Amino acid sequence: VDGAVLGPYVSIGEDAFVKDAVLSNCVISAGAHVEAVVLADSLIGPGARVVGERHELFLGEGETKEL
Repeated sequence: VDGAVLGPYVSIGEDAFVKDAVLSNCVISAGAHVEAVVLADSLIGPGARVVGERHELFLGEGETKEL
């Protein structure tokens, strides 16, 4: 675990990799890879990979963008 914010109710399995992520109410199973994402109410299975991507946004007044 490096550079992550772990909210309430987070379980991280053995040998899981978590970097630059924000997690709440999540189970990260053994050997999973979670990087650069915000996750809530999630179950990541053994050996699964979740890798986010960088976004640069320029939103005007009142605009909404869902990622």
